[in-house]
Amino acid sequence: GEVDGQMAEWVRSIANSLRAFVGNRRYAPRLLTRVPVSISIFDAKADANHNAARRPPALHGYTHDISATGLAVVVPAIRIGERYLTGPDRQLRVRLELPSGPLNLQALPVRYEQLERHGQETGYLIGIHINSINDEDRALLIKYLQTLKG
Repeated sequence: GEVDGQMAEWVRSIANSLRAFVGNRRYAPRLLTRVPVSISIFDAKADANHNAARRPPALHGYTHDISATGLAVVVPAIRIGERYLTGPDRQLRVRLELPSGPLNLQALPVRYEQLERHGQETGYLIGIHINSINDEDRALLIKYLQTLKG
């Protein structure tokens, strides 16, 4: 229907702006995949206290692509509450909902850009570099990447 058409158009416009965005990467190959993702700002103090109540809320979006070292995600906003996801020295907590199960990692936002959507709703594309992931989750990630390569 019309919604599918708009969605396809939006995906195309994202794909176009991504070509420039990903053009000069010299890292691990990124594989296109769309996986639900939730992102929150890593707060060492709240974590140290194991204070789940003080954990910052999460933004929900989806991946555009993933590699062994990073990912690009599309999210509806660039901040959570008053805090920007892309502040200096900002650490993000990222949860990927892989088909095989959830995977958690810590990451640094390295760049972002605003995406246009028919002049109405907009979203953001954020490039994220993985800087901390446990062995179990890394194994899950590698296995998932292998399934994408076919």
